[in-house]
Amino acid sequence: MTKQEITKRIDLLFDKHTDLIGYTESDTFVMERKIQYQNPFKPIVREQVSESGAGTQVTINYRPKTFVMIFYSSIILVFVVGAVKLSTATGLGGNPSGQFIVSALILFLLLMIGFNVERNKIEKRINGQIE
Repeated sequence: MTKQEITKRIDLLFDKHTDLIGYTESDTFVMERKIQYQNPFKPIVREQVSESGAGTQVTINYRPKTFVMIFYSSIILVFVVGAVKLSTATGLGGNPSGQFIVSALILFLLLMIGFNVERNKIEKRINGQIE
């Protein structure tokens, strides 16, 4: 498939699914789901289409919005800094500091699960349209 065919198919995807918004250019497109509520897990999709020797390659990048990523990082950083301070205050191997680290890991896991659920919704539509 050529770059132009892929771009046409992605434009059709926007027409077919009214909950997807975005734009296409000559070899890139950006999209996200349009939903009626605030969803911090909703990824922004950036795709690059390039010609390679064997055909056309589509590179898809999914990422949270910048503010959401800063917010997630800040929360996890608070947990880690809290764990380090608690660990140094109680001596090495302080049990409460381990709880902070476990809490940060559980929070990160929950955030990534939510992000991947949203990513899969968009990815299925893109794959169905391009294949």
